[in-house]
Amino acid sequence: VETITSMEQYQAFWVGLTKVAPKGIRADTQDVANAAAGIIASVKASRVLDDADNVSRMQLVAARSGIPTWASKYCK
Repeated sequence: VETITSMEQYQAFWVGLTKVAPKGIRADTQDVANAAAGIIASVKASRVLDDADNVSRMQLVAARSGIPTWASKYCK
């Protein structure tokens, strides 16, 4: 339960960011929130937690997004 709660808090954080994200990264921010929601749903349904796979999935979503490039350009 603690793990699910932590995962839900992480996902809620990204949902919150989506609401305030600049237009240039709003869709990417939503993609991260959606990926987290998908992992949560999978863990709840299967009751199996594969941390390495979940981290890999989140890293892939982040790598595909424009968030790192946007942050390096605008967050100095």
